[in-house]
Amino acid sequence: MKKIKVLYIEDVGEIAGGPNSLLQLFSKINNSIEIHLFAPDGPFAEQARDYASKITITNKTRYEQIKFFGMSFPNFYHIYLRFIESIQLFFYVRKNKIDIVHSNDLDGHVTSWFLCHFFGIKVVWHIRIMTWPKILYKIKRVSQIIFVSDAVKDFSLDNQNDKNVSVIYNGINIEHFQRELDKYDYSHIRKKFNIHKDTFLFGYVSRIKDQKRQMIVLESILPLIRKGMDLKVMFVGDDSITRDVISGKENNYYNELQNFTKKNNLQNHVIFTGHQKVTAKFYKIFNGFIFPAINDSNPRVILEAMTSKIPIIANNTGGVMNMLENGRYGLISEVDNVEIFSEKIKNLVNDKSIIDVNKTFIKLRRDFSLDTHAQNILNIYKILLK
Repeated sequence: MKKIKVLYIEDVGEIAGGPNSLLQLFSKINNSIEIHLFAPDGPFAEQARDYASKITITNKTRYEQIKFFGMSFPNFYHIYLRFIESIQLFFYVRKNKIDIVHSNDLDGHVTSWFLCHFFGIKVVWHIRIMTWPKILYKIKRVSQIIFVSDAVKDFSLDNQNDKNVSVIYNGINIEHFQRELDKYDYSHIRKKFNIHKDTFLFGYVSRIKDQKRQMIVLESILPLIRKGMDLKVMFVGDDSITRDVISGKENNYYNELQNFTKKNNLQNHVIFTGHQKVTAKFYKIFNGFIFPAINDSNPRVILEAMTSKIPIIANNTGGVMNMLENGRYGLISEVDNVEIFSEKIKNLVNDKSIIDVNKTFIKLRRDFSLDTHAQNILNIYKILLK
């Protein structure tokens, strides 16, 4: 059977959430899809070589708003650059007989919009973030929009007009991740980081940035530690992106966390691992997983924690509420409410069985397998080509 040819546009070179999800998808569909990739140089493109027929490396500058007197305005020059890029890609699409263009980030969405409406190419937008400008959904639609959770769809569309819209949750290769977990020795890793076997260790795997709300974690554990509770928190991730270029914020959030830790003598209770190429080994040592991020659409780390059978504490925001079914499969706190988040931490330390992780794992297999995710994407392609 002839393979469908799909050109994927990715704006990020690192192995962040979106690129990681793409790699997972590639691993399942490369036998059915001829994968072409347009992406920056970096770890993502390097790993994608295992699956892609052809990779084009781009050095494009990512979109930034113009700041003027403390206010942010659209940068129309960048939109012009995306139009020029769409012309270049049109010739690539025609030369390589590409069937569908699938974009995964804001710059790619702008480029692919031009490809769809100026050049008549079938385009899929994969919306992985809740905070893209809502004007994206008010202009003429591309061929198909995929949202990664109901929360992202409802927020983006304001519960209106579902034309050309699908919701497909991310999936995880459960067996592969479990094999990764089994490679590592629990006691050795905890010893390496000076974590006593009886200490309750909370883990947070994420970039260090304000939207992830690591500061809420520090403020929540402070009163518990002062009361003598034996717990530690490990932040797995780096601060390589300390600016939110869409909103114009440029504060170094990582330094704020470090300063708070030192000021309140939490050095013996907080661990910053920095960037880690392999994160599975850390799930092996966590007693609980915390996720106080706001507006996170469908975080892969939640799926990894579910696979690892770790009880989860998260905020009532974004796609996490759908994933944990409003608290049925994890403890839910109010956004930025330190008192409630601290209470949830205390409850879990005192009774780890408060969350039935085996039931959570059953939900994971039912709703978030990579096979289901990949088949849903393939179905979208087939419908578009009918």
